[in-house]
Amino acid sequence: MTRIRTHQKLNSQTTIALFLAIAAIIPGCSQLIDPNVPEPIYPCIEPQTGGEYLLYRPSSYDRKKAWPLIVACPSNFPDAPHKQIREWTQLAEQYGFLIAVPSIEFEKRGWGSEPTNLPDVLKKNERRILSTVKHVRAGHNISEDRVLLYGWKRGATFALYAGMRNPEVFRAIAVTRPDLQGDELPGLWKGIDHHQPVQVHYDMDDFIKGKHNQSLIEWLRTIGASVTPRTIGEASKSDTASAILFFQDSIRKIPWLHIRAFTPNPAKPLEVHFKTKGSLSPKKFRWYFGDGDESVVAQPVHVFAKQGTYNVSVTVPGRGRGSSRGEIKRSATITVPGPQLRPGRE
Repeated sequence: MTRIRTHQKLNSQTTIALFLAIAAIIPGCSQLIDPNVPEPIYPCIEPQTGGEYLLYRPSSYDRKKAWPLIVACPSNFPDAPHKQIREWTQLAEQYGFLIAVPSIEFEKRGWGSEPTNLPDVLKKNERRILSTVKHVRAGHNISEDRVLLYGWKRGATFALYAGMRNPEVFRAIAVTRPDLQGDELPGLWKGIDHHQPVQVHYDMDDFIKGKHNQSLIEWLRTIGASVTPRTIGEASKSDTASAILFFQDSIRKIPWLHIRAFTPNPAKPLEVHFKTKGSLSPKKFRWYFGDGDESVVAQPVHVFAKQGTYNVSVTVPGRGRGSSRGEIKRSATITVPGPQLRPGRE
């Protein structure tokens, strides 16, 4: 395979972007070089959907320990995966994480400004983002509780949709200058986990888009999202450094805990097996199944008397500082048989 190297220092970001764009289309190219970091950028294809993505692995990477993964969704033209990943490579070296940037498919537009196929594109990009995470995990030691999602401008649409629909995958979400309205995320309110931290970076001085972003923040709050707004100036670009600080703060302060439910025996549809998934390793559990029964084992098996919808919750001891102290409670609405789970509100 051909490896492309630069032979002189590139000072212009435009020149670097052009170089990487050319490298990306050279047949047989297996690596791209960003002169600002010691490791190459790898173009990859995940086999589940055939989606392409770029991956940067820091020079300090050691498979013996689990590493954070940030997935960054680029915007449409003139942004591109090769341009978006360069916003992250130096930070990946500095803070120690892997960065993956998938190729995003954007919706078609009609004669007006309204998208014509947005629901299909949202679902397709959700599958592509999740498949990217799965493919990176297959080849690297990725920390299960430190997978994070970022979106830039129009890419924020797909980051919010995929991230908030899959809170058991993505610990936190940050978006910058999201180019969308709340009604462009159909059905999102049905699965909101109000413990999942979301940060929206926006330019308050931009009269039109700033107002739109404020409306988006209010809409996300009305559907139960835990949103933190952050105002930025016009000079700020993708604001990736601030996103990393938000991710670090979220991991440090907000416990990540989810209820999982399974029906392994089809002949017993009312027999549900429960367990937790998260960043904690609790020694004590107290489960409430919503029908009057309780359990104190880690992975209980509960047989519901009849089909229906129940409010299930688990309480475990906290640890650390801030909101991690004391007891931690998580709840979910479960429909049996199925089972189907939706995050609840304590």
